[in-house]
Amino acid sequence: LLYTALEDDDIFVREAAVDAVVQVALPQDAVAVSKISVCLGDEDCFVRCRAVVALGLLGTPRDRELLTLILEMLDDGFVPVRKRAVEALQTLGDTEVLERLRSVSQQDNDRGVREDAKKAVA
Repeated sequence: LLYTALEDDDIFVREAAVDAVVQVALPQDAVAVSKISVCLGDEDCFVRCRAVVALGLLGTPRDRELLTLILEMLDDGFVPVRKRAVEALQTLGDTEVLERLRSVSQQDNDRGVREDAKKAVA
């Protein structure tokens, strides 16, 4: 039922569904990660934010596909999504993303995102 709600027409239902999946899923739950990953392409920026946070909590640094998806969110047009992507990458603690975070720390057009990226690579 929760996974169905991730595709609901109502933005608030989708946001709540992402949050609920995080509450009930176990860390590194492949099904939950897969279902929430779809939300990274959601039209609503707040659903995307919640999805990035959720993946940072549920994912694992060994999941290269997941890391690639989160890295792509560093190019999102919505600043909070980019900030959550930096935080998720920092939480996952994978050293292979450091070069991309260094680039973000110098080139992102938002000062807050740049500062978060600097902290993540420090």
